[in-house]
Amino acid sequence: MTNITTIGLDLAKSVFQIHCADRDGQRVKRNITVTVYSIP
Repeated sequence: MTNITTIGLDLAKSVFQIHCADRDGQRVKRNITVTVYSIP
């Protein structure tokens, strides 16, 4: 099991990305969530 020590959050206009890394800087997990919404 790898421990996550660093979390990066990228907030774009319609896409949120979450990057997780261990203490050596190796990527553990990457999630991409697309949110589309409209503000009148």
